[in-house]
Amino acid sequence: MRIYIALFATLLAWPLQAGWITAQGSAQIMDGDIPKAREEAIAQAISYASLQTGISVSSQQQVTDGRLTMDQFTLTSSLNNPDIQIISESIRDDLLTINLKIAARDNSASQCMENSVKAAILLPQSLLSQRQQLSYGQLLGFESALSTQLGQLIDKQSRAAFTHLHADDKLDLSQALADTTGYSLPTWLTEHTDSQYLLLPTVKDLSVLPPESSLLGLWQHTPLRNFSINLALYHGISGEKIWSQDYHTQAEWNFPLQASVPPAQSQFWESVFGREVRKTLSNAVKDIDNALICRPVLGQVVARDNNRIIVNLGRRHGVRPGDKFKLVQQQQITDRYDRHKALAHDSNVSVTIDQVTEMSATAPLTAAPGALAIQLNDLAIKQ
Repeated sequence: MRIYIALFATLLAWPLQAGWITAQGSAQIMDGDIPKAREEAIAQAISYASLQTGISVSSQQQVTDGRLTMDQFTLTSSLNNPDIQIISESIRDDLLTINLKIAARDNSASQCMENSVKAAILLPQSLLSQRQQLSYGQLLGFESALSTQLGQLIDKQSRAAFTHLHADDKLDLSQALADTTGYSLPTWLTEHTDSQYLLLPTVKDLSVLPPESSLLGLWQHTPLRNFSINLALYHGISGEKIWSQDYHTQAEWNFPLQASVPPAQSQFWESVFGREVRKTLSNAVKDIDNALICRPVLGQVVARDNNRIIVNLGRRHGVRPGDKFKLVQQQQITDRYDRHKALAHDSNVSVTIDQVTEMSATAPLTAAPGALAIQLNDLAIKQ
């Protein structure tokens, strides 16, 4: 029995000694399957250490039959002499809790976060390649429910980003909007929502495998359901796709044949299949974090009044009064297809934030050379 490390857990304490951290994970025991619960609890603890302390864990580590198989773990350079130890395990009211001790040291990802801000990711309704697959289980509203779950996981786990969730708004990147405005759709959308990125989930497969009968046809196995999804991340200024990844898993669909399963309710997400989907999404959040963690967040000047500017980065992004930002002039040029492309020019102008709201910040412009040339949509990068 194997799983991929991908869930969220609760930190117990700061390092027990130099280079050590402790983390706790827990999982419900379903149908008496203790090894499976142990695997999930271990996954939670290791994933929390990965997301919250900068430990980088490859998405291919495995835990076999509830045992840590160290030769299958490939923890990156964030671990010094990789070592993971089980401190304790307990079971109470069918809830298995496990405590781990993990040897670690700081890594480049942690250093990237020391002086960084979080990016806002616009997350619309998920797209679905084959809508007829929703009929099995009558999963009406699955696209919105999936985006909602993904947004909650990003907001809960990510060190690099949070979401502007628009789970009821469906997008189609093949729209002709770019042809009429000259802007790519991701750029147009992120500008109108003050987001730094657009994340587009596309579900490629929700098919159900037929249940297997015994030789005499006297019993059947619970059918398996596939879940395949592509996640594509677009930059809000350039409109370019900067990251894309496919994910696939399958799990038992343990609902009656004719049952209607509301995908927005806990009945779905607490099922075997729902929990597996959340595991996959949690794994994706870690990959998105790895893609963004060392990327500078590009804010923009969204208003100017004489010698004062407002940028679209605020308290939720991690901006505080006293933070210093470098301003970079942005110029839009058109390519041979009449699409806008952004060029950046160093302005040699820096500002110090003196007022912060939830989603924006204000700073006075000094009389430094180049300050008069600062315009709307110019870039702001934290120093």
